Parts: sequence; C-alpha cells; structure tokens
Amino acid sequence: MSHRLSLLRHARSLALAAAALSAVPALAFDTLSQDQVLSGPDFASFGSAMDVDGYFSAVVSPENATIETFTFNLSSGSWQAGPTLTPTAEELAPVVAVHGLTIFYAAITQVGANPPSTQSWEIRAQRLFPPQTVVVDSGTGQEPTALAASVWGDEGGDRGITIDVLAVGISRYSSGGGGASRMYEKVGNDWFLIDSWDTTHPSSSHGRNVALHGTWAAFGDPTWNNSDGLVRVFRRDFGWTLRQQIEDGNPLQSGVSFGASVAIDDVCLVIGMTSFNQGFIPPTPDTGGFAAYGVSPEDFWFQEQVLVPEGALSEDYWGFDIDLAGPNLVLGGWRVQRLNLNEQGDAALFRRSGDSCRFGSWSEYARLRATALVIDPEAEADYGRVVRIDPQSGILVSDPKGPTGEGHGRVYAFNSTLLVLFADGFESGDTSGWSVTTP
Repeated sequence: MSHRLSLLRHARSLALAAAALSAVPALAFDTLSQDQVLSGPDFASFGSAMDVDGYFSAVVSPENATIETFTFNLSSGSWQAGPTLTPTAEELAPVVAVHGLTIFYAAITQVGANPPSTQSWEIRAQRLFPPQTVVVDSGTGQEPTALAASVWGDEGGDRGITIDVLAVGISRYSSGGGGASRMYEKVGNDWFLIDSWDTTHPSSSHGRNVALHGTWAAFGDPTWNNSDGLVRVFRRDFGWTLRQQIEDGNPLQSGVSFGASVAIDDVCLVIGMTSFNQGFIPPTPDTGGFAAYGVSPEDFWFQEQVLVPEGALSEDYWGFDIDLAGPNLVLGGWRVQRLNLNEQGDAALFRRSGDSCRFGSWSEYARLRATALVIDPEAEADYGRVVRIDPQSGILVSDPKGPTGEGHGRVYAFNSTLLVLFADGFESGDTSGWSVTTP
C-alpha cells in the first residue's frame, strides 16, 4: 500500500470512527486480556497457520520452514514450548493440522531454474511420539491451501472402530480459478485417497479453507460467482459425497465472500463472510460477520442466525477465520480498526444458548484483546488472522506480523476457564450439570 493511500485510508477511518462513536452505545461485552504470549523466530511470520487438539498445538513459521510445538501444562495452566520441527523443505505452506500427537503440514520445493521453475509439494504426517513421518500425498503446481484432521467411527461404541481422516483443500484461484477437495483415511500406517472433488470454474476458490468433524466436512469457496461465495458440505456414507451446496441466504446482498472461513460439528455449521454489509438504510459496508446453521434430522443444514460483532465498522472484515467448540465460538477479524485506528485486528468470543444451532442462539460474550499488540502506533498488525479454540486448553489467536508489523509473529493464549463446560447429560439434553466460569 502506498504512503498516500495509507494516509487517505487513515483519514477515512478517523471519520468513520468519529461517526460510529457518536452513534453506537457503549459496548456490552467484557474485554479480556491474554493469559500468555507465545513467540517463535523473528521475521518468519510465526502464526501464519496453527492448530490445537487438546493439550497439544503446532504453529507454523512458513518463511523459515519451521514448526514450533507447544504442550499445555495443566498444573500451571500455561503452554510450554516443545520440540521445533525443521522439515526437509525449502519452505512450508501456511497450513497445518493437529490430531493427537500427529502434525500434518505441506512442504514445498522449487524444481528447476527460477524462472521458469516447477513447484512440487508433499503433504506429510509427522508423529512426535514415537517419531514417524509419512508422506500422505504429493503433487506439483498449486500447494494445499487448507488442512483439517479428525476421526470418525464408533468410538466408545460396541464396535470400537475409529478411522483417522485428513481433509485437504487446494484452491487454484490465484492461477486461473477452480480448486479441489481431497479426503484421505488412514489404514495401518498408510494414508489412502478415498474421494476427491474438483472444479475448474474461473471464479471458484474451492478449498480455500476446510472444516472437519467426524463424518462432516465443509469446504469454503468465498470467491464463487463474483465473491458471493459458497460452502460445499460433504458427508461420510460409503465414501465422502457432496451432500449440500450452501449459498448466502440474503437476496439483498451480493459479494459477501460467504465461505471466507468455516467450522463444523455435529449440530452447528458456522460460516464467515468478510464482506457482509451490516444494516440496510444505509448499510455499513464490509463489516463482516458470520452465519450459523443448524442441521435437521434429515442431515440438511438450515440458516438460523446472522451475527456481526458489536461496534463493527466499515471495512473491518470480520470472519476471516472462525472456530467452534460446542457452545463456544471465536471469530477473527484481522483488519478490524482499533488502537489509533490502524488495521490492528481483533477477536470475539460468542456463546450459544441451547444444545444446538437449531434450538439455541449465539450472542457475543467477550472481546479477546491482546495487550501491547503493537509497539509502533502506525504499524499494522494481523491479530485475529488465525483463531483456534479447544475446550481443554482454551483459545489461541495469532498475529503473524507481530508487535512491529515486520513479521515478528506472536500467538496469544486465553484461558479455558472462559469457555462453557460440557455436562455428562449434554447428549440427552440435560443441562443441569453445565457450569460457566466467568473471569
């Protein structure tokens, strides 16, 4: 961005903020500060990708091809640094998935003179204990743009059969349009491609992001049809089949980037839309937000709510990332204007009443604010670019640009006591055992 354009946008932001402050009442939610700050190598965009599963997390620094691992210590309630992984690769794609003690990532190598050169990539599954690295798949051209790992099966049931699953998105929007989704399952120590789905439509970015839970997988396509956006939902039956294509249900808006982010579980599908316009007369453009869907007994998803964080301004672009853990949801807005009205970013925590998206509703509970986010008040941060939530270890919010805006990335950790706890009677609808711990 040129200096002149930056000044013009800064002036516009000041005017928008002044109008908003005069028109919007005091915000009703709590503002919470992080409990811990995690850091990695300098000038490496630490936090460009991260994932968490229980007490284990992994954070990618793509520019120096390393993955930092962290283990959550229950006794201290904090994350402890673990081994640093240095895969054999020229660089890493900004994607990662964690399942148990296995980390999935995409290693990139340039083959031949540059230019021209051919890019090759490998999706690897690296288990920490006992150590083992397996190549899940490989290819050339556009590298994977999204990874998600989970398990499906009869866990805890009579058969006791579970299958490890990896979902991979490969968006080709930047190189002509289209994209692919691939579903892999593990048998023994080997991974096998079970199903794939491709499109070559020039406006498609299918596979830009992915969410996976049990037998459900959802792939975002936010550029579809002039950025109206689309989410494709797959279900594991005899294979992974396309069950539903979901578009934004508001006929009065277009170009909302529906599918900018996705998260899914057995009862909720939540979809970020960064260019959603709040209000009608006149609308506030590009505030962003998310839509919540509930699932019917026939396994069909219906829109139940559309939400925008309180106090959102024009060009905040809320919804760049989203994550879900039961009745807890965290929404990232990496272009939200705060702290001297630069693009610093923000993250919001929502809670759901009721035991599903069909029979409950989401409301904003707290704003997750990193203290001392930037040193230079004129710098732009990326806080909220990636958000992850886990009921056991809490919330992680990344800022790949870091305090100086120069790639000294940080990840901010918020305690799990912020989250609504699950009760033993959750499946039966008995909520008597639920408890909420407020800060």
